[in-house]
Formats: sequence, C-alpha cells, structure tokens
Amino acid sequence: MNQHQTKNAKLRPLVWAMSVWILTLGISWSYASASDVYLLKMEHPFPPLPTVDVLLDTQHGGPVNGWIITICHEETEVEWNDLYYGSAVTNLPAPPEFEAITPFSNGFTVETILDSTLAMTLPADEDLHLYSVDYIWVPSGSYWTDLTFCDPGGSTYSNMILRESVATLPYTFDTFMFNGVVDPMAIYRMPFSAGTYDGGSGIGSISIEPVVLAGLVPSFELDGLSMAVSHDGDLFQVDSVIPSGQFGESNGGAGPDLVLVEILDNGWTIDMTVDTAGIEVVSFNGGLIAVEATYSTIPAAASPSACVSSWLRFDNSLGVNNEIDFTGFGTGGACHEDSVLMMSPIVKNFIRGDVNLDNSIDLSDGISQLESLFSGSGPVDCEDAADTNDDGAFNIADTIFLLSYLFSGGSPPADPFGACGPDPSFDSLGCNSPVCP
Repeated sequence: MNQHQTKNAKLRPLVWAMSVWILTLGISWSYASASDVYLLKMEHPFPPLPTVDVLLDTQHGGPVNGWIITICHEETEVEWNDLYYGSAVTNLPAPPEFEAITPFSNGFTVETILDSTLAMTLPADEDLHLYSVDYIWVPSGSYWTDLTFCDPGGSTYSNMILRESVATLPYTFDTFMFNGVVDPMAIYRMPFSAGTYDGGSGIGSISIEPVVLAGLVPSFELDGLSMAVSHDGDLFQVDSVIPSGQFGESNGGAGPDLVLVEILDNGWTIDMTVDTAGIEVVSFNGGLIAVEATYSTIPAAASPSACVSSWLRFDNSLGVNNEIDFTGFGTGGACHEDSVLMMSPIVKNFIRGDVNLDNSIDLSDGISQLESLFSGSGPVDCEDAADTNDDGAFNIADTIFLLSYLFSGGSPPADPFGACGPDPSFDSLGCNSPVCP
C-alpha cells in the first residue's frame, strides 16, 4: 500500500477486522479519563476546495498506537473521493502495520494500527495531521455539506483512539464545507481552553472568548448577535457572561443597548442588540470577539490528581439560536466549531502538622497555631498543614489534636504526615505557596 494514499487499501468488514486486533493486543475499552483526553476534529482549510483535514490533539492524552475513525457526509451534496495520509503518519519511520477502509453510502470508516508491538506511536502533540479527505461536489446540490464523526451502525466504537492496550473514546468536533458562494455568513469558533485549579480545594476558574469569523467576503456591519453554549454541568458552572471585544466597546464603551443573558446549569445564552435605534453598528472585518464567559470548577467533582474536562458546544437547544444580525441583510444562522474546556490541578505539597514550616513537628507548631488564632500574628502560610485533625477547618481543635499527639499518645495527623506530599482530600484550605518539594 502506498504510504501516502490509502484509498486502494484492502477493504475489510469493520467488526471482523478490528476484533482480530482487539483479541491480539488484549485491548480494553474506556471513556476519556482525566489523563486520557484526545481531541479528534476536522477542518476545512481551503474553501472552496472540497477537502478537509482530520486532526488529532494528543497533548493531554499520550502516545497513540492506532485509531478507528468514521466520517459521514450528505449524499445529496458531495461524494467521497479519496483519503490521504497527513504529515503525522507520513513522517513516521514506517507505514502503519494495519490499515483497512470500509466505505458505505454516506461515508467511510478507516481502521489503523501503527505497530502491534507498540514500538511505533504518534507523540503527544497538538493537531497531528492524520488524513486529508477529498470530496467531489454533486452538481445538483447546494454546494454546502456537514461532515460529522458519526456512528452509522450503532457501534460505540465507530470513533476511538488506541493508546497501548486501552481504547479511549475521544472528544469529536465536526465541520462543514462550502464552495464560497454563500455570503454573508459567520462562523462561531470556540477556542480550546486550558486552565488550572487548586489541587487542595478543587477551586479554579477560567474565562473564554468565542471568536466570530466571517465567510469569504469579510467586510460587513453587524446590528447584533445571539449565542448559546452548553457544557457538562456536573463538572463546571458558569459564573458570568458579558459583552466583550468590539461589542463591549460599542456605543463609546457603554456596550450594546440591549443585552439579555441567561445562565443555566448546563450552559449559557446571550442576545445582544448594538443600538435599538438602528444607528450604531459593529464593523465585521474578518473576525471579532463579542462575548466573555467565565467558568469555575465544581469542587466536589474535581480531583487533586487528575484534570477535569468538558465539551463546549454552540447549542441551539438552550432556548436561543446561534445567529448573527447583518446590517442590511437580516439575521442568519452561524456555523460553528466546538471545542473543549480542560482544567488541571495545581498541587501544593506540605507536611501536616508542620505549621511553622521548619521541617519538624513539635511544640513550636502548636504555638504557631495559637498565635495565628488568638494573638493577631496573621494567617499561617499553609492552613492545610495547620489542619492537623484533617476536618477541613483550622481552629483550636487542631491545636488540641496536635498537642495530644505530641504529649498524650494521641493519633498522628493524617497524610501527608512524616513526608512531604499533596492533600489526598478536598477542602477549602490551601497553602500560599509550595512549602516543600
């Protein structure tokens, strides 16, 4: 098989082919975990050419040894023509050991094993180019099609990433193609957003700014827009949604005349009109920022040892449509590119009971507790270390607990004790800075 072109690969039934490899490699299945987050997406880099790139972000997962990818198209709009390896595969020292392509009426599935011995893998990196996919426009169509990572046969494993012996379901992000004759149009693009939270308390926040992009003719004016974005409400909450960028600066910095915001458990919506009198507009010259949304972690769902992640999707089911108001052209629906929000813990190591941070636990630590609580000496540098009874609060009970351990044969403080380490339990306490390696 040609290393750079895979269409002539021997076609094999999906279930039979991959089952052989699963049995051979002893592969187990899992959903994306905090340490195994993969982003599988398509991009239409050169409109109006009917070609998309398939990209894999592995930087929050790990080395990849194979995959199954299934892509569907609209039969009335395009025909699948060809599939080519991207640079991430062509730059490998050898072609994949196993490759099978299974076409069906409105799409195809490609199954790949790079090396069954696990000696050859893709590195952990951003936007690895796996394939370029060529299509042909159907002359009777509208020259517009959605392209989706799909599940045509009801199989859970139509799209998966293999890391060593574990098959992980990736986050998938679809795209669309158009031939460039549709204008005015707008694209809502959600940036990949990564932040941090405190590993001791599970508390953290991050602000994101979706980008509004123009079609091929970039110069228009806008009267307003509406936007609706959903997320996993079990992991994150929305703190605020405000106008930003050019919209926030409109009307001499006062912002849009009309701003309607709704914050939901699983998302948010905003509807903005720049000027209710129809005089002030926002220039749209290729791209702009309109909204800033701030998210925070839900501490009970966070972990001190693993990151948390959620999709961020432009979602018309939240009660407000993703639309843009073009001056002189009316309202049109916005195309969209979704993404992921990921936050990683920052863990500050300490020794429980070492209140004054002198690397020993003795009477002076109890004195430091009492001085902080009653003598106005100010807060201790690490309340986690001062929480000797590990009840999530720093008070006189911690001094009693520590003195009982030191002089009355009481129980020792909970871990981390005796050696530096992270707090294995969540609470609202923390350390101002790492107090030990």
